Amino acid sequence: MAGVATASVTATLDEDESPHDVDDVELVDLRSPIRREVFARNSFHVGCPRHLSIAELRLAAMYLDCGDAGSYAPVARALVVGENPGPKTRHDMPLFPWPPSSSAGRLMGMSGLSGGQYLGGLYRRNLVDDRRWDRLTAERRARCIVTALFEMPRDLVVVLRGRKVTDAFDLRAEFWIPVKLASRQICVAIPHPSGLNHAYNDADARALTRAWMRHAVLGEELPK
Repeated sequence: MAGVATASVTATLDEDESPHDVDDVELVDLRSPIRREVFARNSFHVGCPRHLSIAELRLAAMYLDCGDAGSYAPVARALVVGENPGPKTRHDMPLFPWPPSSSAGRLMGMSGLSGGQYLGGLYRRNLVDDRRWDRLTAERRARCIVTALFEMPRDLVVVLRGRKVTDAFDLRAEFWIPVKLASRQICVAIPHPSGLNHAYNDADARALTRAWMRHAVLGEELPK
């Protein structure tokens, strides 16, 4: 497997610009689910990750073999950022890995992660809630996410899915080459895991994305 470069760069800000100076700031709480809870959590949900909604926990139990709190990774070590919902996915459950044919399902399968590792170990956000991509909306939410990252642990790994997302963050980054955000977290871009993306016809590309996802979620070492 090809090695992963360790050099990093810092996403630039104007010298007189505060990293928190964001127009029309949308409050992004990465530690909370997007979907509004209607019901109180019952005993089954005690100990389950708080960044997952009850709907996500129920779906995970039905489809992803997540039978109890012990099924989930105990700590979210990474944030994965995608584009916008697909035709079979919801904006309030971004990058939920079901059905398996969805881009999130393909990413989880490629990574070799269990449903509980993927859901428990990752905060998940899309840049656009609508099914139609909008560049300005994406750029605004990317700035808001970077602002939110200033309040998150420095060792959180940020994974950006695809060139559109990388461009929205204004990062000049090659796939699988780590860079450093202004918020100081390490960030890596991977090709979008769509079934139409021919980049993943290459075994090395699949192996590199797998390695980065497992490093981000499980802390596994990257290949030299």
